[in-house]
Amino acid sequence: MIGSAGFDAKVDYLVAELGFDAAFDYHDGPAVDHLRRLAPEVITMFFDNVGGEQFDTRGPGAWLDQGRFVFPHTIVDGGLRQAPQALCSLLDGGYRGNVSVHVSGV
Repeated sequence: MIGSAGFDAKVDYLVAELGFDAAFDYHDGPAVDHLRRLAPEVITMFFDNVGGEQFDTRGPGAWLDQGRFVFPHTIVDGGLRQAPQALCSLLDGGYRGNVSVHVSGV
């Protein structure tokens, strides 16, 4: 399991206290470079609760195309009006992976 955090103390905490196999400071260069170094073969699971560069699949996009990196996700169109139903569907198991509601004009 590989984690990321915003400063060294949290990186150390992820490994020493929470049992991560490795961790990196996302300020120390592109996340994709850290992931290539720490998981050169394959990433079997991805969890993101913050967003940012790690959520942006442009870096490991080739891994997605090659089937080496699976990113189950759903984008719900319709703006904030669809958010309550999207949340209910998520809680009822209607989606797999990450769910985002597309809000335009914000």
